[in-house]
Amino acid sequence: MQEHFSMKRRSPDSDCAPDAPGSARARILNAAFDVLRAHGYSATQTREIAARAKVSKRDIYSEFGNKDGIFAALIAARAEKMRRPATEPDVGSRGAFAATLQRVGVAILEQLYDPAVISMFRLAIASAEDAPEMARILDRNAFQPNRRAMGEMMSAAIEAGVLAGASP
Repeated sequence: MQEHFSMKRRSPDSDCAPDAPGSARARILNAAFDVLRAHGYSATQTREIAARAKVSKRDIYSEFGNKDGIFAALIAARAEKMRRPATEPDVGSRGAFAATLQRVGVAILEQLYDPAVISMFRLAIASAEDAPEMARILDRNAFQPNRRAMGEMMSAAIEAGVLAGASP
């Protein structure tokens, strides 16, 4: 099975340590991606995800709660990669801030043009009528956090005086 999503997981013992590619969590997410892409959101069943990932349904429910939790984890991991350069902007000078903006732009483009991300967007659009929760999950776990991070980055630049404006 191809690894579609490189995941990071927060645990009480580690500060966002990456999952091993063959870990149960990574296998579940990759299996879920394959099943979602093949059947659409409404027809996806955790039973098939569990079989493909070679885990029990209990493992899925304890890790993600439900199908929405799996989809949210898929979306959140990619959104975090887009937002990462914006979370610690260098606002020491206009040049440093310009370099930060360039890193943010590259991170966004790398994610938006990734075939796995394009597939997830297509899936969300195709499932919009039958599964409007996909759009809410996408908004809550990707769009809102990314917009918030960009606003905070712009606010930091305004406060530092390297960007003119009253409001991001």
